[in-house]
Amino acid sequence: KQVEKKCQTTFGNITNKIAKQVLENKTTQCTIKEDDAETTKDVIFTSIGIKHSSFDMFGKKDFWLKSIILTNIDKYIKTAKYIGKKKSDITHNTKEETVRLKKKTDYFYYFAITLPNGEQSYLHLGHYKDDVKDVGGKMYLYTITKHNPI
Repeated sequence: KQVEKKCQTTFGNITNKIAKQVLENKTTQCTIKEDDAETTKDVIFTSIGIKHSSFDMFGKKDFWLKSIILTNIDKYIKTAKYIGKKKSDITHNTKEETVRLKKKTDYFYYFAITLPNGEQSYLHLGHYKDDVKDVGGKMYLYTITKHNPI
């Protein structure tokens, strides 16, 4: 277990660094279909989202696969299936960095994707409040998880 943890930590750090080089300053789009209307939104990649995604599912078997797809996550976002949204909530995660980000976020949007091994996973994309300087109204990658958020 200690070797596995060390390997995942090292791999997470490497993935985080590579994903930042590949994704920062890159934009993709997602499609939201709700109430018989379809909206396309720009999605940006932030350091905190990339870092969170690099280490989410830490200790789980899908950590490796999820980390590998992170550098191509822009392609997964384009084809992801929208499944729902919820208002941003800062009560259950008190990490200062997360609270600051969630205070700038009005909603989290959730999308289903299929991993290369055929298993279902979920993208969490945050939506910046309209009044947030430089990024207002845009979506951002928050994380990738195995648990259906809805």
